[in-house]
Amino acid sequence: MDWKEVECPVCHEKMQAPGKRENIICMFCGTTIFLNRDKDKNPFQPELFPQQVRQMLSGFEGWLEQFSYEAYPLAFDTFCKENEEFLQQVDRGILQQQASFLLTSFLQEAQAFIEAGSTKNNRKQLLYRLNIYIAVYPIPAILHTSKEEARSFCTSLGEGWGETFSVSAVKAADYESIFNGFKRKLCYITTAVCKALNKPEDCSEMIRLKEYRDGYFSRQPEGEAMIEEYYNISPTILKRIEKTSQGKEKYLWIWNRFLLPCLSALEQGREAECGLIYQEMVNQLRKEYLEEWEG
Repeated sequence: MDWKEVECPVCHEKMQAPGKRENIICMFCGTTIFLNRDKDKNPFQPELFPQQVRQMLSGFEGWLEQFSYEAYPLAFDTFCKENEEFLQQVDRGILQQQASFLLTSFLQEAQAFIEAGSTKNNRKQLLYRLNIYIAVYPIPAILHTSKEEARSFCTSLGEGWGETFSVSAVKAADYESIFNGFKRKLCYITTAVCKALNKPEDCSEMIRLKEYRDGYFSRQPEGEAMIEEYYNISPTILKRIEKTSQGKEKYLWIWNRFLLPCLSALEQGREAECGLIYQEMVNQLRKEYLEEWEG
């Protein structure tokens, strides 16, 4: 049997692989590595791609429900396996200089999917959820299987998505960056509220609350445990807020009811009071969007 040395595009570990295999699984990180990417042996089949895009989009709600710190690693791995044919087609298309066709076809199918599944009242919410889905599943999955060569394509896809649907461009982030975002403890709810109020991500209010979280609050008894719980449940809470028709009104309520009092308490040096207000906010949102929603 012929063997050859291959390098994983994600973890960059080297290993031996049978020469005739089309793909292998990296023994170090579990990435699917495509081999024998010869265009004559593995021709790009453009006639199959539209259906593969439709299939990949059809189950997006189920994948979004699994976008949390605990569930995302397994969900992402399963997504890659279940959409292997789609990912292989993208990989071959990029290799064979068909990126323009891939991009146009992807956006056309997405547009048809949105038109078929939306109404005048829910189009905005559907687009918002699809934005998240594209950013945390298909784009990082494409980068995961063909990282360096796919970077330009994924950047163009994210920008094309923004132009096609008149929304912000989708950032081309890989799986590691997204998962590490959970570990960095991004302020999910505060970020969403500030965005709804047209405040920049680095606004003074956001910076002040992050400093408080990483400083005073994290040093309190049970502080780290509460922060960890917050980042496990926040993505689901935000997705469910966006499913309603009063998302912006809810964010304004959160701002006035909880975040402004938190900031006021911090300005007056009342750190403990700020912590109590923030815990009240999380408990209220948990009750409304997790316990009562599922009950």
